[in-house]
Formats: sequence, structure tokens, C-alpha cells
Amino acid sequence: MVMFSATWPAAVHRLAQEYMDPNPVKVVIGSEDLAANHDVMQIVDL
Repeated sequence: MVMFSATWPAAVHRLAQEYMDPNPVKVVIGSEDLAANHDVMQIVDL
């Protein structure tokens, strides 16, 4: 099974540890210390 996300909350991480392979592979591109840019405004039209 593959689980991926740009923003993975700690609760989801714990859930994955409980049900997934005991030796997971974590792939990080860039830095784990990234933070959201609060100056970006997204507009979604439906």
C-alpha cells in the first residue's frame, strides 16, 4: 500500500504506523521544515 501527502498530520502518521509495514520508506523532497506561505490566496470556482 502507498500513502502519500504533502501535509501528513501526526494522527495520520500514527495510524499508518499501526496498520502498515513495520519498516516503511519515507521519501522527502526538499526539507521537512517547510511551512505554508500565508501570503498565497487560492480561489476555487465550482
